[in-house]
Amino acid sequence: MNSSRQFGVLLLLSLLLTFSLSITSVYAADFQGSIKARLDTGQEVNTQSGLEYPDNLMDRTYFESLLTAEVHFKKIPVGKRLRLGIRMVDLEASDYDLNYTALEDQRRIDDKIYAQWTIAKWEVWAGDVTETFGKGLALSLYENRDLYYSTSLRGGKVSYISKKLRAKAIYGHSREWFNVQNDVVGGISLEYRPWRQWHVGVNLVHHEGVTYEKRFTPGIYSGGKVGPVSLYGEYAQRRPEDGDILAGDGTYLSAETTLLGVSAQINYKYYNFGIENPFQTPPIAEREITTTLLTQHPHVPDMVDQVGFEINLAATPIEVLFVDLNFSRSSRHSGNNPFPTLKQEDAAYWNFYGETEWYAHPNVTSKLAFGANEEAYPAFWQEKSGLREELIVTLGNLWSVTLDLENMWVTDRENDEDYTEQLIAVALAKATLGSIYLSYEQTGREDTTEGENWIGAELLFEMLKNHRLTLFFGQERGGLKCSSGVCRTVQSFEGLRLTYDGRF
Repeated sequence: MNSSRQFGVLLLLSLLLTFSLSITSVYAADFQGSIKARLDTGQEVNTQSGLEYPDNLMDRTYFESLLTAEVHFKKIPVGKRLRLGIRMVDLEASDYDLNYTALEDQRRIDDKIYAQWTIAKWEVWAGDVTETFGKGLALSLYENRDLYYSTSLRGGKVSYISKKLRAKAIYGHSREWFNVQNDVVGGISLEYRPWRQWHVGVNLVHHEGVTYEKRFTPGIYSGGKVGPVSLYGEYAQRRPEDGDILAGDGTYLSAETTLLGVSAQINYKYYNFGIENPFQTPPIAEREITTTLLTQHPHVPDMVDQVGFEINLAATPIEVLFVDLNFSRSSRHSGNNPFPTLKQEDAAYWNFYGETEWYAHPNVTSKLAFGANEEAYPAFWQEKSGLREELIVTLGNLWSVTLDLENMWVTDRENDEDYTEQLIAVALAKATLGSIYLSYEQTGREDTTEGENWIGAELLFEMLKNHRLTLFFGQERGGLKCSSGVCRTVQSFEGLRLTYDGRF
């Protein structure tokens, strides 16, 4: 069955399920589910070809569908609740994905299968499970389909929650996919709450993989409130299974308070684990989303060797004005220095970002943002600054118009080059109906790989209740796509993309 026919079958199936479940009820059970599907057809840039744009374009056909179904039993012989779930996947990767990203075609009825049983203060999971210990220094299991990334385990999990004590135990194996091997992971976490607003926890994780040595990751964390200040700290180590030596460690600290209408937060990281581990995703301690153009040129956090801090201030000085300011610095370790340097050999990076929202009129919102950063490491040194203005006007009958203007200035010191980039976008939307989004983006840099102009249009339709269809047509710029420090490269694309999200 070709991709377009599959997309139509999924859409019809979702609508039929919605209709059936709306008129059918089963005693003591609730049903819910979702269908997510995406179809790309067009061309994408092959950055591996060595040819110049547009001769480096190759055909792109990509299809992915996820069908999830769950049933919740309200009345069971033993326990409070039983939840059963299954997810089916059909993935047809593009030729570029197959050849250069190690992504493979997948057709599985048991892409995810799980059972959750709750009895008294206990909860038992069987099947595919996710979990995070503390803030993720020792263990962080999650999935992000946009990044082709999943560290969920197929196995089991048991947890116990009382007023004073919380305990978790997890064991299973990961599934080999993009940037993840078939590894065996097990861990246990104990958390004690001596006071209502304070907790302390310890955990231990064991990894056994095909590409690295067996190792233990012990950790400890604690957090709570002292007056108006919220504090949190976490520390984890990497220790080989066959020795007592310390092979790496990491520390994360955070403090947050609100005083006189100003919210302040400071985060500090000191990561020196020495190796990459997909099952650890500690906080990145930096602003990941800024202006659209600056975000397309992201700094990639280094969990292996990086020290840094982040300061964020937010306030509403007057009723119609909101201000948010953020500053961060990071670099590799320089000897025993606990703070980041500004030296190029240490992969130094700093970033400032500020934005305001001004509610000038009940129907008018103005957003102004400014960002600047500098990143330098061997053979690379760039300074970037960007300015964004967004105007949102609310009209009658739930209509709104949004105008987005953005400009970025780049100085490439390594190549002695200066250039600018621009983005112009306008959107017309009506609540409960849909929206139209038009965008134009261009770069002043002579880019022989991806071109210099991108024009796109996106139509979004709200179909019935909880059904959304999105159509993109035009050109989409490539670059790095990041989330929580995990990044992958997205190729420039031109053609048609159809996405569907339905819930029933």
